Order: sequence, then structure tokens, then C-alpha cells
Amino acid sequence: MQGSLGHFLQAHSATLDNCANEALHLSGAIQSLGALVALDAKSQRIVAASDNVAELLATEPHDALIGGAFADHFPLQASELEAESLDNSGLHITLGDRYPGNGKLYDVTCHRLEETVFVEFIPTQRVQEGQLRDQMRMAQRACNRISRATDFASATQIAVDAMRALTGLAKCMVYQFMPDWSGRVIAESRAEHITPYLNLFFPAHDIPAQARHLYSLVTSRSVSTVDDNNSGILVAPQIDQIDLTYSMLRSVSPMHTAYFRNMGLQSSFSVGLLLNDTLWGLIVCHHDHPGFLPVDVRRLAEDLAAALMTRLAQEYHLQRAKRIERLRSIEASMGADLKALNGISSTLKKHAEDLRLFMDADGFAAEYNGQVITAGKTPPTELILEILKLGVSAGAKGFYTDAALPQSMPAALEHRETACGVFLQPVKLERDCLLVWFRGPIVDDATWAGDPNDKPREVRPDGMEVLSPRNSFETWKQAHINVAQPWTDEDASVAQSMFQEILDLIAEQATSIRQLNLAHENLASFTQTAVHDIRAPLRTISLALDELRGSVDANTAAADRFRAEITRAADVSIDRLNSLMEQVLAFVEIGNTELNAESVGLTDVVNDVEDLLSGQLRDHGATLNRGDLPNVLGNRALLTTALQNLVQNAISYRHADRAPVIHVEADPVRLGRAVQIRVSDNGIGVDPQHAERIFQPFKRLHRRDEIEGTGIGLATVHRVAALHHGTAWLDISETESVGARFIIEIPGQGPLM
Repeated sequence: MQGSLGHFLQAHSATLDNCANEALHLSGAIQSLGALVALDAKSQRIVAASDNVAELLATEPHDALIGGAFADHFPLQASELEAESLDNSGLHITLGDRYPGNGKLYDVTCHRLEETVFVEFIPTQRVQEGQLRDQMRMAQRACNRISRATDFASATQIAVDAMRALTGLAKCMVYQFMPDWSGRVIAESRAEHITPYLNLFFPAHDIPAQARHLYSLVTSRSVSTVDDNNSGILVAPQIDQIDLTYSMLRSVSPMHTAYFRNMGLQSSFSVGLLLNDTLWGLIVCHHDHPGFLPVDVRRLAEDLAAALMTRLAQEYHLQRAKRIERLRSIEASMGADLKALNGISSTLKKHAEDLRLFMDADGFAAEYNGQVITAGKTPPTELILEILKLGVSAGAKGFYTDAALPQSMPAALEHRETACGVFLQPVKLERDCLLVWFRGPIVDDATWAGDPNDKPREVRPDGMEVLSPRNSFETWKQAHINVAQPWTDEDASVAQSMFQEILDLIAEQATSIRQLNLAHENLASFTQTAVHDIRAPLRTISLALDELRGSVDANTAAADRFRAEITRAADVSIDRLNSLMEQVLAFVEIGNTELNAESVGLTDVVNDVEDLLSGQLRDHGATLNRGDLPNVLGNRALLTTALQNLVQNAISYRHADRAPVIHVEADPVRLGRAVQIRVSDNGIGVDPQHAERIFQPFKRLHRRDEIEGTGIGLATVHRVAALHHGTAWLDISETESVGARFIIEIPGQGPLM
């Protein structure tokens, strides 16, 4: 059960203004052209009756009905009602037999709200043979045409034309609510003498919140006259007040009848347009004579409204499909440009207009690598940069607003024609990228089909001013001068998913560029290292050859000495090049190695390293100590290579005044999640400013003639750690004055993350 209007007011009273607080469901009166009788659902005795029942229905006076059995006064209706199983939902059921009153015929409808059953007698007319059938066929044809309409705008026009033909009323309109519950007439069918309202905007308070809520409970509403011609309802003493939430005949608020009179109306009929159980809009019909639609016509009108909402749902699906198609096209085009190595900035610049149109925005801007790219109508660059700062503080989700920007950023107020509504989406690449869309105010697009000054305000006896529709438009315009067409949650969802796809391409491109640059850097470093390593031996060979050529006698002792020097230098060059090639090949091979992780004891790994480096450890008097070393999940050969490089580094970068002392231990605090393997020494240490550089291939801090090495050992350590889903770094937090400490962090015995 959706509940009564009373439940809604209890939940929303703190946020509604005086007009919206009006308890419409407790008016205690109905429109006097019909009659109402209410009975207790269990006892079937009458507990309320309108004071016009005797006049309209030729029964006893209303006060004589209270407490009596419903069957005693309305035997035929009681018999039909007994056959119906009314639930507590407010659902209206029309009884089969019409009630003949004092010279008039009445349709009889009933509904139940909690423990009360309401029976309403609604005036109708004798239908000529075939008339109702013709109306049904006309409505059915209109529903078919709505479903086959080329677009929703065409469907709305079909609906209002059919509604006017069905009801015979002077004007029918489709009124669409906006997110703030103001609204706009988007379709209209009218007689020539009726004032047009097409494209007219109305403020939210013209249709208060509780009136809107009623349309989700009772789909249609008919106002027979604007003359406040109502009949009161007498209720039994035990009844506090009667709840008319679902009543078809419920009286109309005097504020609304005054509003209708200002519009020049005599009667009205409206049907709620519900999309996914949410009020999307109304079909509103106006007439220049009093009148009340028969129940059967109201049902057909509700069918037309339902058909229009079905068509709208189809339209949304179609628009979503087209939007996805446009998205794929943009992605494909941007992807092609990125794969062609056109660069991120140039790709964004080329597709800026596509991105603007995709979000239905007036302007678009992107900031990448310090460059601002724009398309369409945008504010000055200075303001764009101020807005982009908001994106940095907003975090990864960004933000969007249709009204708050000029209020929260005074500088935006004078540029509201281009920056009234803002949608900002931060993106994280190898550097920040910020994307922002702009919309101007709604009032720029608002039009009025007539003179806005030809209807005065009405002042009620209590001094309250009641706005005419044209003055309502002026009120709406003032309220929305700083409001843009709202961004929807779907906009946010689509934008985020769209840029995830596109930015995956950008990230892939950026990664490719970085890898290409890294490859070039590594190649350059390798070349410099190789040239440097062989230059000195080659210089020695060259000098020795010059001396040898200058000797008169090649068989002298000097010549023998030169030949020995040439041989030694050549051997050094060959050894250095062989060593360099072996380490380069080993480094490349590590990148191609499958992990094949298993439980590995770090004690066994350190024992392997000690065996491999036993000669160097002995020659330099080095000591290799072990701490607590648990098992880890990894590749024993790769871990051995990594620790071998760290221990060998400790030997190579030993201090001249002391023998190397090397400690290998693991942090026991992180057991079970990850293990930090620490290798520390008492050598010459590393300047913290080089903490990242030393892990890059071929980046040596010392010349080859100072300390032997290829500059690839620590790069190998880092690559082994990465293969184990871990990392490696220089511990610059170590406060000891001597030596260096390197840490490798990899998973423990648990599964690889």
C-alpha cells in the first residue's frame, strides 16, 4: 500500500511551505455535483455521508443515514459491493449498475482505505449505442499511434490531440516536471480562442508537493468548477475526520480555484504521467465551461497517459542506445589517434567538440600537462583554471552542479551565461587530467507565446496574492536565472564509464610512450656504459701500438713490453664486454621468466648466495650474518639472484677502513601478509637523493675505474621484486651514519595478491 496523503505530510511537513502544508485530504468536503457515502468495512454501517445525498440520490437526509446499514439504503450497490474483494490500497472499482438519482444517472465507484469503504456517486450520461465503443476504438488507435511515433515529441502531440478529441475539452497539454519540480508545457492542443501555454515555464509551488504526491496515488483528477461549489461531509461521532486521499470527488483548495480563475478556466482535468512509479509530468486539460468527466472517459484518458509513458520508456532506451553508439564512435576515433602516436593533448584537442556534444553541453574544456583545450562557449581561461582547482579538491569522483557554482564562486556570477552549470571529471594518468563541461542558464532558452503582462495578480480577502500563470513565469524566471539544465546521475555514470574506456586507451598509450622512452634511455645508458668500459682498454691498446710502430727494432724488450700491454688491455676489454653482455642477457631473461611460485626458505637462499660469493667474501674479509629468515612464496632462483646482487654490491661498495659486514634479516612483524627482507652493510652508503636513480638500468654513481660494476645489479633486484608482486627500495630512513640498507618486500606464505 502506498499510504494516504497524511503519511506523506507527516514525513515532509518540515520541508514544505504553507501552501504545500495544506491538508488536501482532510478538506471534509467534496465537489457538489456528486455524492459520497462511507461505511465501516466490518459492520457495513454508514459512518459518513455528504450533505447533498438526499438532493442528488433521492435518499433520506445525510444525518439520517449515519449509523444505518448500507444495504438498507442502497441494496443493489450493497449486493455488488459484497461480491467485490476490496483491499486496503485505495484502488477504485466501478460497480456494474448505474444509480438513477433525481433525474440524473450516476456511476458508482468504491475504494477502501484502512477500515473505511468509500462509495462515490459520480454524474454520467446515457451513452448512445456504439458511443462508448467508438471512444474506446479512438483511444486504442491513439495508443497504437503513440507507440509507433518516430520520436517522443511526436508522441506527445498525438497524445494531446487524442486527449482533446476524447474529452471534448478546449485545451490539453503535456506538462513535464524538472528536477526541482518546476515545469514546462512541452506539447499542446487547443481551440483557437484559448490562450496558448506552449513552452511556458511554471515554478514548483504552482503545483505543491502534496498535490504532486496525490497523482502517484490517484492517477487522474477532475475539477468540475472553479466556483468553490462544495458539499460538506457529516461523519459519525466515533470518527475523528474522514481521509479523502483517494476520493475522485474530493474538493479543491480555494488557492487552486483562485489560480484557475486567473487562468480564465471554468473546469479542468489532469492525469499523472508516471515513469517507473515516479511522477514525470501531467497531461493537463482546461475547459471554458464547467463539467466533470464520466468515469469511463477518465479510464480511457488514463490508458492514453500510460501509453505515452511506455513510449517515453522506449525513447529513453533508444536515446541510451544512440548515446552508447556515439560513445563507441568517439572511443574508436580517439583510440585510432592514440595508437597512431598522435599524443594525448592533440587527441583531446581534436575530439573536444565531440566530447562537448556528447554531454549536451554548451562548452567543454580539458587541462592536460599545463595546456587548456576548449570547445564551444566557455568562460575565460582564468575562470576555467579556478574551476579546475575545485576538481583537485573534489577527488576522483569530481562534481557537477546546475545552480551552486555562481553562489559558491563569486567570480562565476558575471560569466553565468557560459558557466552556470558545470560538470567536472578529474582523470588520473601519468599526470592529472581535468575535463569540464559548461551549460548556460535555462532562461536563455525559455520562450513565452504571448503578452506576459495581460493577466493581473489576484489578491484574496486575507491579503494573499495569487499568481497568474504569466506572473508565475516571471517568478520562475527570477528563481532560475542562475540555474542550468540539470546534469543527471546518468550523465555522471556515462561520463565516468566513457572516460574509463577512453582513458584506458590514453593510459595504454602513455605506458607505451613511457616504455619507449625508457627503452631509449636504457639503450643510451647501455651505450654509454659499454663505450666507457671499453674506451680505457682501447686507449691503452692504441698507445701501445703507437709505441710499437715507433720502435726501430720490434724485438727489443720495449717492444715485448708494449705487446704484453696490448694483450692485457685486449683481455680486459673482452672480459668487461663479456661480463656486461652476460648481465644484460640475465636482466632480459628475468623479464621473460615465469614465477612458478612455491614455498621458499630464505635461509636456503642466503646459503646459496654465500656459496656463490664465497671467493669474494673470503678475499675481502667480509662477514655475512643472518637474522630471522622465514619462508616466503616465490621463485628460489630469482630470489637468489636478487640477494646475490645486494650482497655483491655491499662487497663492491665497501669502506676502505673496515672489512665488510653484511646483515640479511626479515621483518617478523609482517609475517603472514608480506615479508620485508633487509640487507644492510657498513660500506660507503648511498646519498638519499639517488634513492630512485640507482634502480634504473646502467645508472652508476661511480666510474668503472673507481668501483667495478655494470649498473644493472639493483635494476635486477627491483625486477625480481616486481615479478613477485612486491617492490624494492633504499631505506633512506636509516639513521646510522655508515652503510646502506636495502629492502625487498614480497608476499609471505599467503597467496600472491
